[in-house]
Amino acid sequence: MQSVVSILETTAADGKNFSVILPLIKKHLTFLSIMTQQRHVVTETVILVDEKDHPRGSQEKLVAHLIPQRHRAFSVFIYNGRGETLIQRRADGKYHSPGLWANSCCGHPRPGEEVREAAQRRLFEELGFTCDLTPVTRVCYTLKLEKDLWELEFTHVFQGVYEGEIHPNPEEVSEIKWVLPHDLIKDKTKYARWFKLYILKYYDQIFGSPQKMRDAL
Repeated sequence: MQSVVSILETTAADGKNFSVILPLIKKHLTFLSIMTQQRHVVTETVILVDEKDHPRGSQEKLVAHLIPQRHRAFSVFIYNGRGETLIQRRADGKYHSPGLWANSCCGHPRPGEEVREAAQRRLFEELGFTCDLTPVTRVCYTLKLEKDLWELEFTHVFQGVYEGEIHPNPEEVSEIKWVLPHDLIKDKTKYARWFKLYILKYYDQIFGSPQKMRDAL
């Protein structure tokens, strides 16, 4: 596991020219800026993987989003009995994509943690509830975010059904609402980059099975 500083030092020692070192300096400044605001983000660790989800070690979460390095992730889609999916607006204090709408819950498993267990843990941390989750699909993508950050992720997608009370954590979520999946396409709401990708590229894979789940209730 390497920090931004150690990578910068190695690059300089190898005699890399300034055009190579400058972007690393910018990333280090981004790292320092986020670290002073949200130190807990720096201490979190993610599982590095290849394009087939084979583990390749671990890395600090923020560093993996700065370099970037592919890592394991999950996205959760929660439905109610009417077939609506729960979406959330990310809190304004989030270190990336603040104030944007996204799917029910997203996150990263910790080293040694099963993906489904991590998804249930994160559901409770963000929304104050948990429920049974079923694997839907897996997607691998690369997305450029703001602040020189990247989403280079191998994402396990889960779905679940929930009708109970929801208690959003204000540090994570500023607003929630239930939306029919087909309305997501025509909605003018501002979406996070990965959520927009799910809707535009993976809609059939992700939203093609809610009816089957409702029929099983």
